[in-house]
Order: sequence, then C-alpha cells, then structure tokens
Amino acid sequence: MSQHDRNQYILAMAALLFSAIAMVIAFFELRSSDRQLEANVWPYVDMNIDLEADTFSLDLQNKGMGPALIHEFRLLLRDQEVVNALELADAAEYPLEGLSMSTETVQDSVLSVGERLVAFRIDGEDVGLRLRELITEMDVQICYCSLNNQCWDNRGSQSFRRSVERCEYQPLNVEGALQYFEEPDDTPAANGHEREVEE
Repeated sequence: MSQHDRNQYILAMAALLFSAIAMVIAFFELRSSDRQLEANVWPYVDMNIDLEADTFSLDLQNKGMGPALIHEFRLLLRDQEVVNALELADAAEYPLEGLSMSTETVQDSVLSVGERLVAFRIDGEDVGLRLRELITEMDVQICYCSLNNQCWDNRGSQSFRRSVERCEYQPLNVEGALQYFEEPDDTPAANGHEREVEE
C-alpha cells in the first residue's frame, strides 16, 4: 500500500469515526429534547386540607406544567373510603343541623394548569374543631397522568408522589380528555364543579 493510499485510508477512518461521534451526540441531544418536551407537559397535583374552626375542606390544585388526568382519588378514614362529606360529619358525631356540605367528583376529571377543585367541604359552627381529631386517621390516595401517559401516585411507604407505569384504574384516554378543553359547554361551571384557576 502506497503512502497516498494509507493517507486516504486514515482520512476515511477518521471521517467514519467523526460521523459515529456526531450520531451519538445527536442521539443524546434528541433524547434530552424528548425528555424536556415531556417535562413541559408534566402535571403536579397538590392536595391541601384546610381546617379552620368552622370549616373543613380538601382541595386539589394542579401546580405543574400540563393538564392532569385524574384516574384514581380516594379519601380514606380509618381505612374506609369516604364517598361524601356527610360521612365525615357522622364520624365526628356532629349534628347535621346547620351544616353546609359539598362533595365533588374527582375521579376521571381533568385539572388544567393552575386549576383548583374542592373535593370535600363542610361548613358549620365548630365543625373544623370536631374534625381536627380525625385528621390523623385520614389518608388521601391519588393517581393521575399527563397527556403523554406518564403517571404518578402517592401510595407507598412515604405517601409521596412516585412515578408509576399506569394507574390501576385508567379508563380515560387522552383523546377523551382533550375534549374537555375543546368543547365550550364542557366547562367547570357547566358541570357544577367548584373550581378556580389561579394565574
């Protein structure tokens, strides 16, 4: 092999090596871009119990970057699911006279960014003081997904949000969820939900 042929061979190998390096870099940049795009639609549902002397409420707010498709939501009291606010008042042995109660359906709902949904609310004289004793016996379980089907729940040893492959109960598809934003009549006010959107 002549010197010229050797030089051509070395140049060709160098070109192949640089092409391979460029492909690897492009691959990792694409993966990074995909992850960033996914993160830009991640929801983060924060749960808050508001307990004052005359009020008890449990609300959810989406503090993330994209809509939250809520597939599972349960309020448990002594390991029993609470379906409506009346059950909480009964557990606190509080008389129903003078109470104002509301319960909203959370499961299979969609929370847009900044939106707040009040799941349970009880108003009445000293009702918050009576329910305060039950707080330590309550547990809230939730599982929700982003529009690209990345899901999180808060069940586990630390009861903190963790990534899961899917929610156990997940009948709602992305196309159905998107209709929530497309149809003008399908608004929180039209559905009777007590929701707010914080800017």
